[in-house]
Amino acid sequence: SEGIARVLAGEAVVEPEQIHRYATFSAPALELVEEFTLLEFFRFQRHFRPLLPGFHPDSVIREMGLDHAAHLQIRHFSSGMRQRVKIAQAIFSDCPVVLLDEPCTNLDQGGIRLYQAILDRWLDGRMLIVGSNSGPEYEMCSHRLELAILARVAS
Repeated sequence: SEGIARVLAGEAVVEPEQIHRYATFSAPALELVEEFTLLEFFRFQRHFRPLLPGFHPDSVIREMGLDHAAHLQIRHFSSGMRQRVKIAQAIFSDCPVVLLDEPCTNLDQGGIRLYQAILDRWLDGRMLIVGSNSGPEYEMCSHRLELAILARVAS
């Protein structure tokens, strides 16, 4: 309830309106533009946040195992396919910090293995912060912070 939070890039303070250039975020509750096809979604997205060097929408779709759905509207995707899109949008964005909230929600075992492989292969020295209670979602993290909410009981 007190204090100041600052974001630094090296020694420079990042202004609040510029933080989006340094961090990307994915969560199950985030909405996708369902009228877009998957290819249109990633083409549109890169106008706001560039992809990692060497990547383009087709290669991201291929990495996520969604080649068969590239020209389908997102409205027709299963919940697991939607989650793969959200994860891809975060991991393949060219940002130094990747924030993932419950990334394996709605993923089957194959999707979880893909998520772990993608992180292992493409995180490439960036900071990963995972909010989760499920081991497979954060087992690759080197540090863990456990938060607990303590409730006061009125007497």
